[in-house]
Amino acid sequence: LFKPPTGYESGVQQGIVPYTVQDGLDDVNIINVLYPKKTYPVTIKYYKDSETEEFTPPYTLYPDRVYESTVALDSSLLNRYRPTMGYTEGVGTSTPVYTVHDDNGGTNPNIIEVRYFAKPQIAQIVYHKDSATGPEIGRSEILPDFVYSDEITQTSALLNAFKPAGYEDGRASEAVWTIEDKTINLFSVYYPRTPLANNNAPVSVRYEKQLPDGSYSFIATDTVAGDWLVGDSVILTPTQINAHQTSGYETGTLITPTPFTVTATGTNELVVRYDLSSVMWEVAYYKALPEGGRHYLGHAPSQVGTYSAELTTAELSFWRDYLKPGTGYKSGTVTTTLPFTLGLSGSNIIEVLYEPATYDYTVNYYKVDDASTFSSYATGGILLGSATVRGAFFGDSTLLQTGSEEGQTDWKRPSGYHAGVQTGDSTVDEDTVVNVIYLKAGTTTVSPDSTPLPPLPPDIKLDAPTGDSSAVALAVMVTVIASICLSIAESRKKRSKR
Repeated sequence: LFKPPTGYESGVQQGIVPYTVQDGLDDVNIINVLYPKKTYPVTIKYYKDSETEEFTPPYTLYPDRVYESTVALDSSLLNRYRPTMGYTEGVGTSTPVYTVHDDNGGTNPNIIEVRYFAKPQIAQIVYHKDSATGPEIGRSEILPDFVYSDEITQTSALLNAFKPAGYEDGRASEAVWTIEDKTINLFSVYYPRTPLANNNAPVSVRYEKQLPDGSYSFIATDTVAGDWLVGDSVILTPTQINAHQTSGYETGTLITPTPFTVTATGTNELVVRYDLSSVMWEVAYYKALPEGGRHYLGHAPSQVGTYSAELTTAELSFWRDYLKPGTGYKSGTVTTTLPFTLGLSGSNIIEVLYEPATYDYTVNYYKVDDASTFSSYATGGILLGSATVRGAFFGDSTLLQTGSEEGQTDWKRPSGYHAGVQTGDSTVDEDTVVNVIYLKAGTTTVSPDSTPLPPLPPDIKLDAPTGDSSAVALAVMVTVIASICLSIAESRKKRSKR
């Protein structure tokens, strides 16, 4: 009574056949008819490169797949006939899960298509000199748009893209350039050398050394051993570069561009130069001692110079007084013979000596007749004369000898005056002044400001006889003169120089 749905077989009565109708049981006289699903063959066809080029065997057949059941296109199905080399993984034309449909009597079969596509491949040519394993001299650009098993034509342009001078045309290392399934296909070309008529092109090295003025002078020429051909690369070893290095010079520098390429014409000469080494030099300082000998003061910071350069007075002028002692010494004298030629570091020491300075100073002789009128040596004292002491060293004592010779305490002592009392500087410096004062015997004991002088020691009189040089008379003079000069002690040197 009912037509079977699409994809289903004709109905099949269920239960006992034939069915006997039961009387009085209308509600239970039911006959069930079942439409079972049909089964259909499912074919998976595999292709490479196009829809028409099938593999052998061309497909996988599932003869009895139930209507509306599914076929999962997993990796094993997709890649069952994938080519071993050069192709991508299989790509199905349907969704990953295929659902079986009614084939409409075979006019719409269940067919799944899987395709494999050739992977794109690239190539590059590598160029060598001498042999396929010789020095690499270049590479072509990347050559795209190939697929597995393609062949690259070995054209003259490809073979000779990097042909160097003095070499024959390029030769392919492989008879055929066939593309394989690789990240990059590398093929090799090499260039055999062209022999020269005499099979030899001499190569030499010229050696030069730097002079102090910066120029270079010739040392020697050496021949580089070997049968050199045009196009050969010459690379000198460190031993060859430094064959003529000497003390005081840096390691050699190859001036000629490297690697050096041998040519058929001209001079195949490489040039190596040795620059002067940088060396250290320093100045050592000493001071001469008055009693003889010398005392080391120290060194100036080390300086950088060039081996064999000369140090002159001009270069050393800045350093002469670098460690000059304080007062009492002359400017430094370079005792090392100049000009000084710099040698290797450690031997370049310039010595500077500071000699003690000598000073001449003046001894002024005054007489003081009346302390009440005394305000300074210039107004209260009368200058009797001056003596010059020569050649004294800084710090020497200025204590005068007692006596009447020039420069001694009583050289200008007038008759009727006490023995001379020395005042002023006690030691020698740059502006030393010494004064000797003769106080008249019997002079008043009143100071210029009417302030009584300090009391004299008991039983001591100011009118001691002329020429008295006893210890008592000397004590009197010291007491009186010290009191007179106390107020002007700070300024006497400036007021009393002659």
